[in-house]
This record gives sequence, C-alpha cells and structure tokens, in this order.
Amino acid sequence: MDLRRSIIAAVLGLAPGAMHAADLQKGLQAFHEGDYATALAECRPLAERGDPSGEFVLGVMFFEGKGVPQDRAKGAHWTLEAAKQGVADAQYNLAMMYAKGEGVPQDFAQSAGWLRKAADQGVREAQYNLATFYLEGKGVTRDPLRAAQWNRKAALAGSADAQFNMAMMYERGEGVPQDDAQALAWYGRIATKGEPAVLLHMAELYASGRGVAAPDRVTAYALVELALSGDPGDARALARRDALIAAMRPAEFESGKALLRKMQAMGVMEALEPAR
Repeated sequence: MDLRRSIIAAVLGLAPGAMHAADLQKGLQAFHEGDYATALAECRPLAERGDPSGEFVLGVMFFEGKGVPQDRAKGAHWTLEAAKQGVADAQYNLAMMYAKGEGVPQDFAQSAGWLRKAADQGVREAQYNLATFYLEGKGVTRDPLRAAQWNRKAALAGSADAQFNMAMMYERGEGVPQDDAQALAWYGRIATKGEPAVLLHMAELYASGRGVAAPDRVTAYALVELALSGDPGDARALARRDALIAAMRPAEFESGKALLRKMQAMGVMEALEPAR
C-alpha cells in the first residue's frame, strides 16, 4: 500500500487562501522553480499568522527539507495546523505520517481518523488507503463492506490501485457479492496499462469461463503472453501459458497468437471489443 502521496504535487495543486493570495502565489511559484529561500520568505509569515495554506506549504518544506534543514517533526506540526483548519491534502499527508511514523509516533488509529477527514473531502488517495485500512483492520475494526464503499469512491475517481482492488473484491466476494463479470469489467478498466498482474487475473477468468459465456483459451493465452512481455520471469504466468498451450488445438494456438498481435497493436480492450 502506498502510504504517502507526493507532498510536492499537493502543494502545486493547492488553491491559495483569499487573504494572502498574492504572497502565497509568489511563494508557490518560487517553490516550483526551486527558489526555496523566496518560498520560505513568503510562506513562513503566512503560516505564523495562522493562514492554513501557508501552514501547509511550510509543513511540506520542513518535511522534505526544502529551503530549511529537514525536520519531520516540524513538518508534522505545521501539517497538523493546516489539517485542523480543513486543508484536505494536509489531512491526507498527516494521516500518512501517522501510518509510517514519520515526524510523529506511528499510530494507525490516528492515521485512519485523518484519512476519513480527507476522504470525506474527496481525496481519492485517502479513500483508497482508508478502504485498505478497513479491509486489513488497521486502526479500525475490520469491515469489508466499508472497505468496498470507500474503495469504489476512489476507483470511480480514477485510482488504478482502487480499480484493481475493486476487481479483486468482486472476484473474491469480499465486501461485495461475488461477481466474476464485474471483476472482469473492473480489470478491463486498467488492462490498457499493461500491468502483468491485471492481465494474468483476466486470463484466469477467461480460461475458466468465469465472467464470460464459456471458457476461452484463445483470449486467455493472448493475455498471458502479454503479461509475460511485461514480466518474462513470472513463474505463475509461465505455468499457465504451458498449461494453455498443452490444451489448445493448433487452430486455437494460431488464433491466440493473432489476438496477441491485435492486442499489442490496438490495446487489450479494443482487441476484445467484438467478443464482448
């Protein structure tokens, strides 16, 4: 599980506070250009006057050691001040600090609490990580149903990790009704990224006829070969390929190779479109 969103990316996406917009904008521009002395000069006074955006930026600078000696405790302090004032990215970053014990003692219950605040504000990384906490019972009582609810929010917001987990939940029937067709649909959303694990899961479903009308060795073979192009040493994929080849008729094997070429040229889901 990815426990810390890119704090620098969060800074650059932060809307400046209305009272000190010009100063903060100047500080953010300087930060972006690597002029940390100017960024510090602009943002420290804002933070010390209680401006939540200034607090957030100062927290980033101390946490990352940008323009100041790295001090994660000070980074956590300023991040907390911004988080208490409702800055969603600060709430998420503070949650990750508690999860990893960076700048604060490791505390999964505190992490879950701040994740929930950020998730409520629509931070998809917070939604994904909160779902993982509920699935693992980390800092909260294990609750697969809540895990699925938060994971779905992150998945619909475009998180590839959450989309993969959504597929796994449907495949296993964890937090949602078991539904191989739904699992296949969620895997399909991220198949274009070429992740071997995604392609192999899809291949297993096609090979066993789960989520599709009937077992389909041709599609399964093409998916396994595509997975192996990304991870040639995957023992599970190699074993599945060998088993498929042993079971395939010559015509199926040729069809599988043709489909593989089509996937490589068009993309996975585009190549499968006529069959769906």
